[in-house]
Amino acid sequence: MLLWSPGCLPDSREMGETNGPNGRSDRVCNWNCHANCSQRPHRSHVHRTVNHIFLPTVLRPSFQANTRTSRLICGFGVGAASMINPLYVSENAPRAIRGGLTGLYQLFITMGIMLAFWINYGSLLNIEGPAMYLVPLAMQGLPAVLLFFGMLLCNESPRWLAKQDRWEEARATLCRVRNLPADHPYVEEEFAAISTQLEQERALIAGSSFWDLMKEMWLVPGNRKRAIISIFLMICQQMTGTNAINYYAPQLCMLLLLRI
Repeated sequence: MLLWSPGCLPDSREMGETNGPNGRSDRVCNWNCHANCSQRPHRSHVHRTVNHIFLPTVLRPSFQANTRTSRLICGFGVGAASMINPLYVSENAPRAIRGGLTGLYQLFITMGIMLAFWINYGSLLNIEGPAMYLVPLAMQGLPAVLLFFGMLLCNESPRWLAKQDRWEEARATLCRVRNLPADHPYVEEEFAAISTQLEQERALIAGSSFWDLMKEMWLVPGNRKRAIISIFLMICQQMTGTNAINYYAPQLCMLLLLRI
């Protein structure tokens, strides 16, 4: 946990600055494979993605020092994926189910943790020798492989295409993900909303650097309060001890069984 968590921090920040020009779907593929978890970004990252899929898995079998390195690498991917995955889903999902689909991301993470526990338990009961830990570690590469090939079939988000002034592609993609013709009122309304939102966004932050936005966030009282509340909520979430419980769940379950 001491190596995994610091790895999350720089890449969650980096995604906020760089996912724009590189595309949502390419970033999803690149960094989710980095973390060996689940959802594609731009073709320029595909070759790097192959390394991100297997690097933590390949490093770990030699254990000790390499285990620490792989935990840090996984942290890089998790930090980025935590930001770009919900963003990619929300920009493609219809408004009526956008919140629900974004929330499913956390559900899938929890299901992955559950499956990991059962894989470890099954390996402990049925496998002997070094394969007892090699098999569970190798299994974490499977979702990344599925992610890699699955996301190659997915579209870039309509909003990102519009933000890059690729309006025709944005409209065509919006029609495809909504399965509606281009002249349908729903498509027209949503496309107009995207256009209006981007115009307002550009008017607000046109020419602003990262530090200009930071000053606005921390020096404007209303923005500062929102930022502090968001950070405080995340700190409180971690203080519940949920990560420690997940990390030490096998030992905790064993202690509970011994007491029964």
